[in-house]
Amino acid sequence: MDDEKFNLVNEEEVESKSYEELLKLEEDLMHNPEATGLDLAFVTSVILDREKEMGIDNTIPVSYTHLTLPTICSV
Repeated sequence: MDDEKFNLVNEEEVESKSYEELLKLEEDLMHNPEATGLDLAFVTSVILDREKEMGIDNTIPVSYTHLTLPTICSV
């Protein structure tokens, strides 16, 4: 692992990074979660907050038809 990827030491530094840097950090943490002592969930939450500020909507509509239709048909 390249030590330079993991030079962030606290949450305040994470919050000051650019969106692209946050995405890279999240990816790096997925592969090596103990590398920085940072919590992956925290980094992901910072990314989601940043996306919300940018107007990016990450909600995905879900259809429950595949769950309810077999129940309706079996009645």
